[in-house]
Amino acid sequence: ANATHSQSLTMADLREASWEQAESQYINLCIGQPHSELLPGAMLEQAVGEVFGRGSIDKRHALQYSANLGTQTFHAALADFLTQQYEHTVSKDELMTTNGCSQALELACQVFANPGDTIVVEDPCYHYSFQIFQDNKLNIVNLAQDPNVGSFNVDALETALRTGELAPRLVYVIPSFHNPSGATMPRDARVRLLQLAAEFDFLILADEVYQLLHFTPAARPPPVLATLAAELGCPHVVLSMGSFSKIIGPGLRLGWIQAHSSLLTALGNRGYISSGGGLNPLASTIVEQLIRSGALLTHLESLRVALGRRCSSFVSLINDALPSGAPKVSDPHGGYFLWLPLPHPSPAMPTLAPAPAP
Repeated sequence: ANATHSQSLTMADLREASWEQAESQYINLCIGQPHSELLPGAMLEQAVGEVFGRGSIDKRHALQYSANLGTQTFHAALADFLTQQYEHTVSKDELMTTNGCSQALELACQVFANPGDTIVVEDPCYHYSFQIFQDNKLNIVNLAQDPNVGSFNVDALETALRTGELAPRLVYVIPSFHNPSGATMPRDARVRLLQLAAEFDFLILADEVYQLLHFTPAARPPPVLATLAAELGCPHVVLSMGSFSKIIGPGLRLGWIQAHSSLLTALGNRGYISSGGGLNPLASTIVEQLIRSGALLTHLESLRVALGRRCSSFVSLINDALPSGAPKVSDPHGGYFLWLPLPHPSPAMPTLAPAPAP
């Protein structure tokens, strides 16, 4: 369901459906998580043994408090890994450890917005983000995606900004392999959005958790928004949020924010982060070991191939089952999501019900 029609479905409805079907014979379409066959349990087991055995990493980092922004050794390893994968330089000084993208979104709303401020989101949009924005009492404005490319509509936003129709404090985007449309925002649109943020003084929350999940090298998306912002000389206008939930497993609850140091300092000064001694030092130490051993890269490369094969099979199966003349499902080049337009209006809950077993 898109951002408008999903209003009739509560978050509890979707989450309940997700868990009820999690271990069933059905393919669960309610949440974006890897199939259990793709979860690298053996890889993690080995990494834990290496951390607490005779590995080269100081195991004290795993079980002690960390700095508010995270451990420097993890950031150094992550920066090297992202530099290699993004093919653009990432500095450890522009990284903060998080408990995943959801926590990063919550933190950003708490730090950089006040109740009543406006946040612009795409329509359709990641449905669980709405509850985060509602919890922070933000005014949510849906902006229909660009019909030509299926991603964020920069033209519509610019028109609304210049006419005074909108004066947002925040803009939330999923630039690469969008949830749920699967679309990727072109480079020129990313540049224009960053320029508008600098001109009209709003902060972009870039949910970039699928950036590394291109199925082939040719499908690599444009650079993350934080990298482009630095190149444009406006690094203060965006938070680029990444996560290992989609790469390793959601239960890890580990992610990162890439942003200008001034933005990271503001995020790290929250009381619960100071009191808790940073975020997730145990998981970050384990992932640091995975990066340094090369195991994470090996897993990521195989995951891309597996996701690409599953996507191709799913697209073919769905399109073969559709009646003649019906809209076809999207065919993304990365990420987790396919997009199938339904007749308008269409009741969403019956569509979410599981199909009978063959």
